[in-house]
Amino acid sequence: MELIHCHLAKQPTPPHSLNSDIPPVISNIIIKLLAKTAESRYQSAHGLKSDIQECKANLARIFTLGQQDFSDKLQLPQKLYGREPEIETLLTAFAIANQGQSEMMLVAGYSGIGKTSLVQEIYKPITEKRGYFISGKFEQLQRNKPYFAFVNAFAHQKRNATH
Repeated sequence: MELIHCHLAKQPTPPHSLNSDIPPVISNIIIKLLAKTAESRYQSAHGLKSDIQECKANLARIFTLGQQDFSDKLQLPQKLYGREPEIETLLTAFAIANQGQSEMMLVAGYSGIGKTSLVQEIYKPITEKRGYFISGKFEQLQRNKPYFAFVNAFAHQKRNATH
């Protein structure tokens, strides 16, 4: 679990802060390769190659990474935009629960408006603070089963805990 937590939530330590022999520009390339979100990583091998060639030409010079990094595919960002108040409400509930009180949040709305994306957006901040996060979803085809979302959430949590 510790390894999974580090992989998902902890930012890696820049290599140059661990070993002063590593130039900061090389350290920055490594950190860009290890970025948590896809849009923060290199989008193409050409962009990475260009940055490495720039390093090779002048290692001492600090430059902006990714200047030649362009993807030939349209990629939608993983970040959720325009939902800051809702995210803040959910994170406030987590902060209250983190102080020892019980909290349960229910997110409701029409289908297709981004409820699942909203809930997934708070997963990272909660796991960064070593919080537990489970979620369930009421499915239209499962509406005849009482408490389906709760059963689904806890069953999914149990499966993840055993892996």
